Amino acid sequence: MFHRVFLIARTVWLEFLRRKDFYVVLILVGMFTVGIVVIRVIGIENAATARFLMSLGLLVSYSLAAVLTVTVAARQLPNEIENRTLLPLLAKPVSRAEVILGKAVAVTAIAWASLLLFLLLSWAPVPRLPDQRFFVFVQMAMLRMVALCLLSIYTIALSLLMPSAVAVLISLGTFFAAPTIVNFVAQLVSNSWRLGGRVVERILAIVPDFSVLEHSERYVEGASPMPILAVFAALGYGVAFAAFFYSLTVWRFKGRML
Repeated sequence: MFHRVFLIARTVWLEFLRRKDFYVVLILVGMFTVGIVVIRVIGIENAATARFLMSLGLLVSYSLAAVLTVTVAARQLPNEIENRTLLPLLAKPVSRAEVILGKAVAVTAIAWASLLLFLLLSWAPVPRLPDQRFFVFVQMAMLRMVALCLLSIYTIALSLLMPSAVAVLISLGTFFAAPTIVNFVAQLVSNSWRLGGRVVERILAIVPDFSVLEHSERYVEGASPMPILAVFAALGYGVAFAAFFYSLTVWRFKGRML
């Protein structure tokens, strides 16, 4: 099983490297890095400026890694189904669950590699302040990695239910503004349709809140590390949602005609 999953993931990686998406995003991050270096050479006058640049760099690196993750994840299954390249693969002793797992592993690996590289390029040029602890940075990076793993599986699941472009928009909307959107929709429906409001509330409960896994402000502001139980709770939240959407994707994919 692991060998088959690895081969599927490797194919996704090779296809990813042949496309220009990553290199375009890398150029954007590189331009930001050059800008930070220029500002540092000119001189950073106070701690507030350093904190702002650090916050901006962490935001840019995370946002671009998320956009790259979503665009890669959204085209995995739809492209294969449209081009009918899944049929020869499934004719071999490969289950549909293994296909989903292989693609999810590959997209997650791409997301993690991109995030770590972008984080390095945006974090390294900015001067660190004495109260910014590296252990808090590690906590932040770990939670972001789980968030991108969830995002990749969530997007793959959506891509089986709707067109790829719509899946991309919904995934990015959920990633950047899930609490705001969920609260707005719930309030709108509850005010106009009481029974429907209860149904919608239950549906909205399965929309992941990625803000649970985002704690960069703790590092930027020099706060103390998160309690271990809080870290495990956040990690458990991300892993549970990832497992749910993986199961949903496998169930939907098994029942789909190719």
